[in-house]
Amino acid sequence: MLKKLIRLHISDLWLCLGVVAGLFLIVNGIIAAVLLLSEGTSSVPLPSGVALPIAVGIMTLAVTVSHVSISFVQALQFGQSRRRALGLMLSLVLLEGGCSMALAAALTWVERTLFPALWLVLSGKEQLVWGGIPPIPAPAPWDGSNQEWAALLDEISSTLYLQDVSLDWWWFPVILLIGLAAGFIVGACLQRFGSKGGWILWCVWMAICFAPQLLPLDDLSLPLPPDFLLYVAVVLAAVMLIWSVWSLLHAVVKH
Repeated sequence: MLKKLIRLHISDLWLCLGVVAGLFLIVNGIIAAVLLLSEGTSSVPLPSGVALPIAVGIMTLAVTVSHVSISFVQALQFGQSRRRALGLMLSLVLLEGGCSMALAAALTWVERTLFPALWLVLSGKEQLVWGGIPPIPAPAPWDGSNQEWAALLDEISSTLYLQDVSLDWWWFPVILLIGLAAGFIVGACLQRFGSKGGWILWCVWMAICFAPQLLPLDDLSLPLPPDFLLYVAVVLAAVMLIWSVWSLLHAVVKH
């Protein structure tokens, strides 16, 4: 059954992989164009390690919502049990999200390994250094002897500095799981409450966004931990995820 489901939704998998590859090409194409057209560029970021996993997390959320709120219901209508249908949807989303995140990790490695040499050639610089441009000290009044400052400027102008902005490796599976959990919560709300579920989620999101500003936590003088609101958000997300699984296992579907 899972193989048939994968073949039925193979276009979703290709779409997710295509978005990751397309974003990689667009981002690095822009960097290449900047290096070719701007001779004064001395610093280049390596953005795939941030942009690609975040994009995969958003896509995982979207496909999970679609599978939970639509494909899950269709599986029940075709006679599958709720537990089996939920397992099939989870396996399908893990396959799509896992393949997309694996591609994101592979392209990030390619960017870090192969592209610095390409950027150096396109920039026309003489050397490559990992890290930001060092601070330039203020020059002393020119008297013909501050050659050290002039040499520093020449070195910076002939060097291409690479800014590594990639996330740590453990963020890749974490972002994937966050997108998966958020998708199950949103999909379960839409399956249970229909269009009203969107308003419920919007109210919860607004409460999370504005609670730190509206609650007078600083005036209560309570011994709260520094990340108290983060802990509350994690607990709330866990409760909503548990409710989502329970709701889907007790879903009522019209045949």
